[in-house]
Amino acid sequence: MVGLLFLVASAVLAIWAAVLYRLKHDLPRAFWHALRVPTALLAVQIVLGIVMLTLGAHPGDPLHFMYAGLVTVGIAAQELLRPRGSLGRILREEGKFNEAGAYAILGTVIALLTIRLWMTGPPH
Repeated sequence: MVGLLFLVASAVLAIWAAVLYRLKHDLPRAFWHALRVPTALLAVQIVLGIVMLTLGAHPGDPLHFMYAGLVTVGIAAQELLRPRGSLGRILREEGKFNEAGAYAILGTVIALLTIRLWMTGPPH
């Protein structure tokens, strides 16, 4: 259930960013607050995954760990690109950063990686 909520939150944020990019608008403050939702859900999912591993469950395919790692890196990148994030500040100073476009692409990649993560099979 947490994974589904994570997927929906990531997809909604990606669509929101894509619409704002298309309209040539900046991301509003509410977007930055909403970005915390998938981050928190990922943290919960990681804890649940560790608990499941501890109890002896294993994913259907070892690739599950790779996709989980890639999703985690994507979320970390989102955090670094925030207005006060270290990478976001550098890119904004250079004038080479379109927030809405970057978040639309990154959010889409995260959502697609999450779908692929599910496709690695249920735990056994």
